[in-house]
Amino acid sequence: MYSETNKLIAEFMGWKFIKGSKVGIDGYPFGGHDGFELSDVWVLNPTEKYLNNPCHYHYEYMDGKYNDDIEQSDLFEDYTYENGLEYHSSWDWLMPVVEKIENLNLKEFFFKWNEEEKIRYNFMSVCVDISYNYCNIYVELELDPPYEISSVTLNNKIESVYKAVVNFINWYNEKNN
Repeated sequence: MYSETNKLIAEFMGWKFIKGSKVGIDGYPFGGHDGFELSDVWVLNPTEKYLNNPCHYHYEYMDGKYNDDIEQSDLFEDYTYENGLEYHSSWDWLMPVVEKIENLNLKEFFFKWNEEEKIRYNFMSVCVDISYNYCNIYVELELDPPYEISSVTLNNKIESVYKAVVNFINWYNEKNN
C-alpha cells in the first residue's frame, strides 16, 4: 500500500534505488553460475565512487564482505534495503521530509516583479501546520493570501502528515517539469 509513495518520498529526499545483481566472488559484476545475488537497496546521497561500481561496493560494504579501507562516507550517507523505507510509520523518517519542505525556496514558482531595479518575489516561505489528525501545507506570499497546496485530515497524525507530504511532492514534481 505504501511502497510507491515511500519511493516517491525517498527520491525527493535524495535516495537512489540500486537494483541488486549477480556478482562473482570478488564483488564485481558476474554473469556466471558461480556468483550470488545482491539485495535491492536504497542509498542516500551516493558518491560518484559508489555509482561508478555499485555492485562492488554493495558486495564489500552492505553484504558483510567489509573492506577496512572503505568508509561509509566514501560511498553514501546511509542505506536501507528495498522494503526498509518507513516514511509511512516512523516520525524519525517523516520529520526530515517536513523540514526539507519547510526549507524549500519556491520563489520561481510564484509571481515576481521589478521594483527600483531589483527583482522582488511574492514567495515568502513554505509552512507545514500539524495538529491532532490534521496537516496543512501552504505557501506564505507577500502580496497574496496563503496558497494552499495540501490539507489532509485522516484517522491519526502520522497518516495525515504522510498524505499531505505525498500531495506536496506530487505538486512540487509537477511544477518542476
